[in-house]
Amino acid sequence: MGLQKQLKWSYEDFEVFCAANRDEAMSLLRSEEPDVVTLDLGLPPDPDGVSEGFKVLDEMLKRLSYFLEKSAEMKSRIKSALTYPGFLFAVCVMSIVFLLTFAFPRLIGVFEDSGIPLPAITLAMLRIGQFSQQWWPLLLGVTVGGGFAFRFWVRTTAGRATWHYLLLYVPVFNQLIIKSAMARFSQILAILLNSGVPLSQSLEVVEHSLNQAVFEEMVRKVASNIKQGEPLSEPMSKCPFVPEMMIGMILVGEETGKMDMVFTKLGEFYATEVDRTVAAILKMIEPAMIVFMTVMVGFIAMSVFLPMADITSGIGGKK
Repeated sequence: MGLQKQLKWSYEDFEVFCAANRDEAMSLLRSEEPDVVTLDLGLPPDPDGVSEGFKVLDEMLKRLSYFLEKSAEMKSRIKSALTYPGFLFAVCVMSIVFLLTFAFPRLIGVFEDSGIPLPAITLAMLRIGQFSQQWWPLLLGVTVGGGFAFRFWVRTTAGRATWHYLLLYVPVFNQLIIKSAMARFSQILAILLNSGVPLSQSLEVVEHSLNQAVFEEMVRKVASNIKQGEPLSEPMSKCPFVPEMMIGMILVGEETGKMDMVFTKLGEFYATEVDRTVAAILKMIEPAMIVFMTVMVGFIAMSVFLPMADITSGIGGKK
């Protein structure tokens, strides 16, 4: 279960619960269910120091609330920023489909009646338009069916792992995926370590919170190696997608014994890097969409104007 799904209450809700049900909250902090308290809430078993447990829980919930708010804010910002480019792309696709399927074949009929040989680019567009007009039910069925098949495949364990692995080799976007995973890894680990949760148990929580199959497998292997006595930096350095800077910082944390502080700084650094990468990608999307639309419209325009120029020159030659 992901970390966000585990936290069913906001910090304010928890304060209200503690005020109305103090006895029940006290019994929870007295570790009557130590496994649940340790893993889900991030509290170390504390049978004697109840007040200290409240302080730890208070601090952890504040940090976790801040982390979830930042994640939700980032998702909202990306969705709003992609609205306009998505609208442009939809309009572009619909315009191209209309031109190829309805407008272009009628114009080509006029050109064919003139008896002038059509340019190669015009013939290519004509064949595409005729095929789209004749086989549009098949094309629609393949598109919709392919979309559902892909969605089903990605939901399988093997499909999800393969797709997430391929995404790490997509230029530009792979850096966003890696930085996002490193930010989430560092932020959640910092919250749990600061709350007194052992590293091995913290990694188990992080594993189910990354939402990226490649890094989930990495964390699973790292947790297994740590249980065998290896330091954190050694198994993480074997993953080709983990930045070298992060490995170096972890080594410093292991030598100084301040792993919680190191991961706090790493979380802040990679969160800033994610913001910068998202801003750069969003700035590129709109010009890229305009270039794409210009090229496609220009391609169609050339296929129409070239035969028109041949017809005009032929008429001029006859005079």
